[in-house]
Amino acid sequence: MFDLLQPSQIVWEPYKTVINSLPHFCTNGHDIWRTISPLICFYIGEWHHPDRVLRQFGIQQAVPCDCNTEPLLHNIDLRTADWSDRVAHLVMRWHNRRRFTATGPPIEQFDMDVTQEYINWYKNISKLYITQPGAAMSHLRSNNIRLRNVADDPQQVLNICNDNE
Repeated sequence: MFDLLQPSQIVWEPYKTVINSLPHFCTNGHDIWRTISPLICFYIGEWHHPDRVLRQFGIQQAVPCDCNTEPLLHNIDLRTADWSDRVAHLVMRWHNRRRFTATGPPIEQFDMDVTQEYINWYKNISKLYITQPGAAMSHLRSNNIRLRNVADDPQQVLNICNDNE
């Protein structure tokens, strides 16, 4: 289950081992893989936010800027006569996409301390558990760690147990 994975069990840089073996047509345009721009197909548009997954590109993950999901894009359909006018500013952004590339320092070696600020931010804005067993296991793990830290003091162990009833 995804909830039960430890950080050491996650492949943080999934493309690192295969990128050099891909055919040219797969890597063509790699200079825009990290562009923060809208992806538009006729009247459908969605923002591309690689700044939220920089670790996949071998870059240290910082806390990303807030993103605008551009509600305007979700109110346009084929019945909207002026859809091309309404997305013109986004098309212009796409034309300038190379100016809006997510960057950061490269990952020298995997170290959770480097990304601790991001991990704290992520925990505050995300639903951390998909399942009840995942939440329960996390709770048990944190209590086990707390208990191990005070195992020599029976009163502290009892206090921790009583706090979690």
